[in-house]
Amino acid sequence: MSGMPSGWTSVALGELFEFKYGKGLPQDRRNDKGSVPVYGSNGLVGIHDSAVTQGPTIIIGRKGSAGEINLSSVACWPIDTTYFIDEFPLELPPLYWAFYLKSLRLGWQEKSTAIPGLSRGDVYAIAVPIPPLAEQRRIVAKLEKLLSKVDACRARLEKIPVILKRFRQAVLAAACSGRLTADWREKSSSNESITAVVESIYRMREAEAITKSQKDYLSKLIEVAEKNDSNELPEGWQFVNLNKLCSTFDYGTSAKSQPSGKVPVLRMGNIQEGRIDWADLVYSSDDKEIQKFALEPGTVLFNRTNSPELVGKTAIYRGERPAIFAGYLIRINPFPELNPEYLNLCLNTNYAKEFCLTVKTDGVSQSNINAQKLGTFEIPFCPISEQAEIVRRVEELFVLADRIEARYKKAKDHIEKLTQSILAKAFRGELVPQDPNDEPASELLNRIKADHVTKRDSRRGKTERR
Repeated sequence: MSGMPSGWTSVALGELFEFKYGKGLPQDRRNDKGSVPVYGSNGLVGIHDSAVTQGPTIIIGRKGSAGEINLSSVACWPIDTTYFIDEFPLELPPLYWAFYLKSLRLGWQEKSTAIPGLSRGDVYAIAVPIPPLAEQRRIVAKLEKLLSKVDACRARLEKIPVILKRFRQAVLAAACSGRLTADWREKSSSNESITAVVESIYRMREAEAITKSQKDYLSKLIEVAEKNDSNELPEGWQFVNLNKLCSTFDYGTSAKSQPSGKVPVLRMGNIQEGRIDWADLVYSSDDKEIQKFALEPGTVLFNRTNSPELVGKTAIYRGERPAIFAGYLIRINPFPELNPEYLNLCLNTNYAKEFCLTVKTDGVSQSNINAQKLGTFEIPFCPISEQAEIVRRVEELFVLADRIEARYKKAKDHIEKLTQSILAKAFRGELVPQDPNDEPASELLNRIKADHVTKRDSRRGKTERR
């Protein structure tokens, strides 16, 4: 390694430390009574009543989060997805070497994408720079000071996504309760009756009904009284069952999708935070399926089957590109009196999430909400002109939230780069000044090698005596 500061040297990592294999611990024993931390490849996974290591320990992710670094200052139990270092020759500072291994993390991440885990042989072959022991301690002190400030900044930044999530939910709650447009109603001269709107939709559907079963369905539908108290809503608003405002609730295609094809098939994973996420797509080239399940701009998609906490996710398709939808989604087809953008807002409120929790049926790790139950959702319904104003105001506020989120992501990326930059400077010898009075690292390395030989001979002697 050329260009090292005066007094530094280098050596293969395997000549300094032994990367020991973690020891398996049954899942049901990871929370036994005790105080010994149990580490997996990505950090703490439980506690136990006994330890594998007895002192400061560096834990390195071997499988899963390959190369992830954790440091335990107390006795701990690294499990079998990890390597660990618990012997530090000649009082090499564990924290220094934990910092150094963290600086290698990015390279290990890149390599671990092509192999199932982190190879000990590859790690052992890495040439590492060694500063004098006294300088290692100065570097540790400086890193602790600088990185504590970075960590404090990171902790403050991490509050922003939580704040933004609460802000968006507060906006949705205000929008779908009428509070957001209270001032607008004071200036509006709309005298539109919700009861008259619902009655008009019913008469139109009744006129279009052909079969007796269709007419019977409509008669029963209009007779169902909503359970929520509309007096809680602003004047001119009313709770209305969704099935009174929508023509159909369609299930998507059950055909097997392909990695490539003519049009994307939107699945439950493509519904994120009220929007369509166009990543991780699958496709269909079946012309009949494409014709049958083609989406029109302004279509609301409801995730009818998912884990209990995610069932009911909703997003709106705005025609970004031609697409169809999969069978775990329901396509909601509202009449013109219900703005699909407003419907999407309502279905993303906490009020809607609470509805989903009450009507879902649970299976093994999956919950389901069928079209009939979705139709009983009581939407806070208001005149179409106010729906449009609500959508406009929410979009303005969400644009503001999106801008803040973009700045947060940029700042977070800067913080991560700053951490790597500080570590890189430390291990190039640029973070603290060199002291010509320090013992050269070459002499330290010679003593480490001699110490290794002494310990190896001691172990051999014990084996022979047995």
